[in-house]
Amino acid sequence: MFKFLLVLIFSIFLLFFPKSNLLAQQNKFVDVNPDSLVNFAKKFIGTPYLWAGETPKGFDCSGFVYYVYNHFGINTTHNSYDFPQLGEPVSIDSCQTGDVILFTREKAKDRKIGHVGLVISKLGEPLTFIQSSSSKKHNGVVITDYNKSHYKNRFIGVIRLTKSICIIN
Repeated sequence: MFKFLLVLIFSIFLLFFPKSNLLAQQNKFVDVNPDSLVNFAKKFIGTPYLWAGETPKGFDCSGFVYYVYNHFGINTTHNSYDFPQLGEPVSIDSCQTGDVILFTREKAKDRKIGHVGLVISKLGEPLTFIQSSSSKKHNGVVITDYNKSHYKNRFIGVIRLTKSICIIN
């Protein structure tokens, strides 16, 4: 009987407070200077791509964003498709340093999120982002110019993980 009540209480808790909502609630009050976020991320340029990697030995795309944000105490996920639940959507025209940019996997027709990057340009500048790429041509952590890349066809959206990032400039 005790186990049943414990499972019931836990189930109700998860129903009202799913993991992604808890992460988003935790992140609302984290103060992060976007330039510090970018400078930290840039330290890993050239780090090789590693499927499921989330350490400086090698990163996949979501593992890289996960690692950078966690360094600053912002809880994220290591699954690219979970990122939309962690923040607020913003338009591509209003995205800024520190936002997470979302893309499809390799096939643009498949509109499921399968790739993420970290916006490093400031509001009003040409959009650039840092990512861990599995491409043979640009493998590992690289900076990408959105307008000169194939990612325009794969674009899904942009999210802002914390309200602090848009306040501290």
